[in-house]
Amino acid sequence: MSKIHRSIKKIAQTVLFFNKFNNRNRKRVFEKFDDKYNFNYIGYVDQYSDGQQIVRGFTVSSSHEDNHYSVGKISDREIALVDRVDAIWSFDGSTVKHNWLVMAFKLRSIIDIPHFFIKSSNHETSAFDSFFRTNQNLKELELGSIELYSTDFSSRFNIYAGLSKSVDIQRLIPNKTARVIGAHVWPLSDKCVDNVLYIYADNKTATTNLLETMLKCGLWFAEHLEKQIEQV
Repeated sequence: MSKIHRSIKKIAQTVLFFNKFNNRNRKRVFEKFDDKYNFNYIGYVDQYSDGQQIVRGFTVSSSHEDNHYSVGKISDREIALVDRVDAIWSFDGSTVKHNWLVMAFKLRSIIDIPHFFIKSSNHETSAFDSFFRTNQNLKELELGSIELYSTDFSSRFNIYAGLSKSVDIQRLIPNKTARVIGAHVWPLSDKCVDNVLYIYADNKTATTNLLETMLKCGLWFAEHLEKQIEQV
């Protein structure tokens, strides 16, 4: 077994320990949410199995573990939810645990929406290291070439995308929309790729209120993107 494979196995074992320690309480939260919104609770999902479609996004890694995977529909929109945990290996041999709640919304637009990432300023920088290493084309955009953005948004979020898509992204997310994100979506992060919108929360404690906030924000933003892309 190579050194890399041994390291991944070690991290995965650490993740499993974290999951077992905290799994029962979190399961009750997800089941309560699923019952309220008529989602189908599936539970643990093996990322290497073909049985379920994996929830992707920037938190996918070779060592993550997914629990409380749930799927459902609201207003005919396909939605998936997962409780993802990973232990990122540092160069000094230590591991840092990251807990993510990820909600994915399938967009219904026939137009390809540009790949973008709206990063909340409260998230730990280390959680994004692997994402930016594998997406080196995504750069922080300098906003304001079309209109000024409010400090409610600019002080709380950064937008990353391909530099050639900067104008398109600012048309897709104008100041009026950004103000809503700054006031109501923070501290959640958002990502859109392959016409799937992802909403992220890195809270270590899962609550039904948090899941409902993610759902509300995701439904609103998904509908906005589908309408706004027609004008870009």
